[in-house]
Amino acid sequence: MLENVERKQWVEIFAALASKSRLEIVEMLTEGRVECQEILGRIDLSQPAISYHLAKLERAGVIAKDKQAHETAIA
Repeated sequence: MLENVERKQWVEIFAALASKSRLEIVEMLTEGRVECQEILGRIDLSQPAISYHLAKLERAGVIAKDKQAHETAIA
């Protein structure tokens, strides 16, 4: 049986993936590391909307941000 903590983590992961836009972002990441500007060019969403989706995925532990210099890459 799943422990309560594990269950909460799985709920967060599935909730983060329960969006077409977030799934598109995750699909892009299967190709490797992606710059935020590249996501903007490939998904028809505003920068604030993409930031929202990235934050949701990061909080759930689905992605990790790598901030170097003035660019943010997602892995």
